[in-house]
Order: sequence, then C-alpha cells, then structure tokens
Amino acid sequence: MEEEREQPAPGVTADDLRKWLDCDRARLARLEAKRPDCRDLEVLNAEIEMVRATIGQFEAELRYLAVLDRRRRVAMA
Repeated sequence: MEEEREQPAPGVTADDLRKWLDCDRARLARLEAKRPDCRDLEVLNAEIEMVRATIGQFEAELRYLAVLDRRRRVAMA
C-alpha cells in the first residue's frame, strides 16, 4: 500500500507535469527576455524566481513519479 502524499496531487500525471513544464519554461524565457527593458527589475526578478521554483517543483515531481513507476515495474518482474 502506498503512503498518502501531497505532491504531485492525486490524479496528476507525468504528461500533465511535462505540459506545465513546457508552459513555464516558455514563460521563463519571455520574462528573461524582458530584463533589458524592464523598469521594475526587482519585481521582474522576483517573478523569475517564482517561475524557476515552480519549474524545479515540477521536475522533482516528475523524478518522483519516474521512481515510483520504476519500482512498480521491478516489483512486477
């Protein structure tokens, strides 16, 4: 029996996470492109940090799901 977990949320699939990662990576690229022309660099930098943190969370969740999947396949072999 699997332990209850908070992340990723129940029902979230690796495909969901990959889709969100693609969106956030594109968002990060757009934000970083604004830096030379940004009037409020402090706010922009804070937003960039939040997006990077979200990307890191999604990447960690993908690794977690991959480990669980690998363990299930090994147990079934």
